[in-house]
Amino acid sequence: MKKLALFLSFVILFATLIPTSSYGEPEYNKKLEEAIIKSKNLFNITDEYDKFNSNVSSFYGKTFFYLNWIDSSGKLGEINVNISSDGTIYSYNKFKPDYENKKSKLPSISKDEGLSIAMNAIKNINPKISKSIIYNESQKPIDPNSSEYNYEFIRVQNAIPYFENYLYVSIDKNTGGLMSYYLNWDEEISFPDSKDMINLDKAIELYKEKIGLSLVYKTNYIDGIDKMYLVYTGLENNKGIDAKTGEVVSYDDYVGFTEEKSDMIFNEEGLSPDESKAIKNISNLISSEEAEKSARKILNIDDEYKLSSINLYSYLKKKNEYAWTMSFQKGEEENSHYQYDVSLDAKTGDIISFYFTFPKEDAVKEYKSKDQIMKIIEDYIKKMNPEIYNEVELYKNFEDKSGDNLIYCFNYIRKHNEAYIADDSISVYVDGKNGNIVGYNKSWHKGEIPQLVNKISIDEAYKKLFEDLGMEIKYVTANDSANSKKTDKIIKLCYCIKSDKPLNISVETGEFLDYNGRPFKEEKVARYRDIDNSYAKEKILVLAEHGIDLPGENFKPKDKINQREFLYLLAKSNSQNIDLEDENSDEKLYNYLIKTGVIKDEEKNPEKLVTKEESIKYIIRMLKYDKIADINGIYKDLFKDANEIDDKLKGYVSIAYGLNIISGSNGYLRPKLELSREDAVNMVYNYLFKN
Repeated sequence: MKKLALFLSFVILFATLIPTSSYGEPEYNKKLEEAIIKSKNLFNITDEYDKFNSNVSSFYGKTFFYLNWIDSSGKLGEINVNISSDGTIYSYNKFKPDYENKKSKLPSISKDEGLSIAMNAIKNINPKISKSIIYNESQKPIDPNSSEYNYEFIRVQNAIPYFENYLYVSIDKNTGGLMSYYLNWDEEISFPDSKDMINLDKAIELYKEKIGLSLVYKTNYIDGIDKMYLVYTGLENNKGIDAKTGEVVSYDDYVGFTEEKSDMIFNEEGLSPDESKAIKNISNLISSEEAEKSARKILNIDDEYKLSSINLYSYLKKKNEYAWTMSFQKGEEENSHYQYDVSLDAKTGDIISFYFTFPKEDAVKEYKSKDQIMKIIEDYIKKMNPEIYNEVELYKNFEDKSGDNLIYCFNYIRKHNEAYIADDSISVYVDGKNGNIVGYNKSWHKGEIPQLVNKISIDEAYKKLFEDLGMEIKYVTANDSANSKKTDKIIKLCYCIKSDKPLNISVETGEFLDYNGRPFKEEKVARYRDIDNSYAKEKILVLAEHGIDLPGENFKPKDKINQREFLYLLAKSNSQNIDLEDENSDEKLYNYLIKTGVIKDEEKNPEKLVTKEESIKYIIRMLKYDKIADINGIYKDLFKDANEIDDKLKGYVSIAYGLNIISGSNGYLRPKLELSREDAVNMVYNYLFKN
């Protein structure tokens, strides 16, 4: 069903580029008519949407109609529907006109009310699945800049979740209207029953015995600088214990935390000739001619293979490291079935990776044995990397059989003392018929491996894992590594480690770490213990619900607020990716705000207490009205203490007043008053929801 979901996404993205096909077969015309009528009735698509397009496609034996309605006047926007020939709605999207104001305002309906609307919509659109789903509530704050609530529903069978099948629904926060609906569902899979399962204690015992935790070095690449940290984790975290048999099951994991396994990720575009020349002058990189010569020599690529492309790339994660990537083709370029794709270290000339593409061959009677393949691979690794052969350990292998082609893949991971190094690996692909190496990939840390102190025992790590994270029972799609082309899904009932937190347990503190090696923090709505007597209590709660908060269990509403804290609240109203407790948080916060024009470099003073007129200045700059506010001589005095307002800020005050961000008290603004934290919340709330 994953392939089906990808296909539906492709159709949604590109169907408008494909002209409507003309199908002479009556069943297509009839089914299309039924699909149009059902969609118009379900989603109340009126004749005001006066332009219509459609497309039909077949995939995995199912027919899908992509329907598109547009209002030519531009008042209503656009509606897209993806519906199968059996009448199942797989997606619906309603797009508002571009000119419509999407500025945030206080929602007219609550999140719970939106959920009720979403569930009623599901019953109306697909009553069959409405009883087979559960709401998977997100604990994350609401996006203040979105005009919609988003809801996720997960398929359940025998009251057990199957995360691979899901439904997303979004509801307009103000009108309650259905804005989108996306279904990923497989009708043809069979679920094992939930009888005679092993118990949780037994599953935990088997997990420790058959899968277990390992000591693993991981690397973060903050600001292009790589730094290793040591954790207890699994070498492969998508393994569970079969709840029926107790055997290990490898499965496809569609939820939880995703981690890039390799640092071999290049910038998307190659460097220009001028950029390449500049880099070579300062980095002592080999030339393109030397790179080609080295690749041909190492891989024995003869002159029948013509160089069809060569580019210099930089790494996304690593500073000052580069690779030459090149392709060699045999025969006419458009029809070539023989091709080498090679990546070469641009400093040393060593092979980073290569893949050999060749046509399918006639049937063979006999394949190499796995023992023969192992010997070939070990000899090849010794040849390519004699100095590091003893540092790697085989940890995974699989076969890929397509027709009469059989490719073996063996993956080795680097081991340093008792710990594995997550990003350091060697993968080798071998043709099972003739034993030829057809693929190779090496990722390797070039620097020193730090000697990190292990203060937490493996038993303490397991205690942390099972008490603070734990296992859950769920249905999973088992990987069939013996035949990657198999389309029939095998569903297993498994005990799996929960995915609420990353499985990274610090060897120093026993904390869960995120994938930058820092203590993991769950995204959740802040709950304060000291706001009951604050005049801004409701506004503090609303902003916290939208992720606009200050760190700590106590808000301290009467305390004065400094520049850093006020600007942090303001920045969070536009970007959720800023955290006051992050490493280098001040630098990131001020870089963001200076770049967006909210504060000037010379105004930076994190600990300075913020006055009311200064806070107004920052808000008006955030709204991009400062050029208007800077115009002199056009604004009248609005407050009794207008003479106390900085002359340069009178325009800012007037605009803020007109937008209901400020109102004053008894005719006074008190512009020099240092804001309390509750005053600051009141200002930011008015900026977000009242202007």
